[in-house]
Amino acid sequence: MVTCKEVVHLLNEYLEANLKKEAMLDLDQHLSDCPECLCFINTYRKTVQVCKKLQAKDIPEALHTKLWEYLEKRTKESR
Repeated sequence: MVTCKEVVHLLNEYLEANLKKEAMLDLDQHLSDCPECLCFINTYRKTVQVCKKLQAKDIPEALHTKLWEYLEKRTKESR
């Protein structure tokens, strides 16, 4: 059985349908029993959809700068 913590780790593979059938079924079962994880998945899915539609010109300059600074910092930390 999949735990809430595992949902986070399987998120990308789940949304891209890249999980093995058994793992997909286990995760689907967890989501049917866990409204918090279902909400998390749906929020993440919607966020991805919105971001795909967003264009650079739509982002305020201050937010664009902060986002790039954050991404650069996280990239350096993960190395």
